[in-house]
Amino acid sequence: MSYGSLPSHHRNNLLLHVESHRYSENQVIIETTPLIAISSYRERLRNNETVFIDWKLSVLIAFFVCGIFIGFHLLFVEYNENTPNFPYYHIDLSTWYHESKTMNLTKLNLPVKNLIILQTQSGDCSTIRSCSMLINSMITNDLYDIKYNYMINNIGECYEIRGFKFVSGFTNYSINNESVVLALTGNYTIYQLNEIDAFISEAIRNKQLIKDFKIYGVQNNFFELYDSLKKKKEWKGYL
Repeated sequence: MSYGSLPSHHRNNLLLHVESHRYSENQVIIETTPLIAISSYRERLRNNETVFIDWKLSVLIAFFVCGIFIGFHLLFVEYNENTPNFPYYHIDLSTWYHESKTMNLTKLNLPVKNLIILQTQSGDCSTIRSCSMLINSMITNDLYDIKYNYMINNIGECYEIRGFKFVSGFTNYSINNESVVLALTGNYTIYQLNEIDAFISEAIRNKQLIKDFKIYGVQNNFFELYDSLKKKKEWKGYL
């Protein structure tokens, strides 16, 4: 049925009803649209906050991982610097010398700054028994007739004499009070050089020797020993 076939008053009522219905639909759309927009805005805010929080968390995690990596790297470097590729063979004084006397000697202030390295012009020894006999043959009255702090035998074992407790007996050296004297027995060997490196690493680790220490030699004819020591960056020359 067309609008034209309807009586005029019916047509007017129908048009009014349609317009009213359209207005009602538009009103619903107008009224509901702000709610949809607000809901969408809040959702975007939540998404943005989530992204922002995730970004901050990622940065914190990245800093944390980097910190752990740097820490392990520094520990690894320090370990490699202070750890030789060979063991340190330390023979305590009580192992080879059994007399105990209280001596009036000047104590060392630790950490020391210098190593003085020389050879003893003595025989070789390779066991605790033979080395004990060799060292005791150097004693006239008591142990501290021996001027050295440590002696290293030809197979690379380090025997404690005065140790890091007392200054050496080389009072004519101006740096004596801040030095440790290492003496090598017999003929120079590569084992002795390796033990010197192990001794240095252990002394630094125990804070008995500073990291920026210096090495000095004593003028004599032991060219092979000093040719090896001159290759070290810590070498400073002869006393």
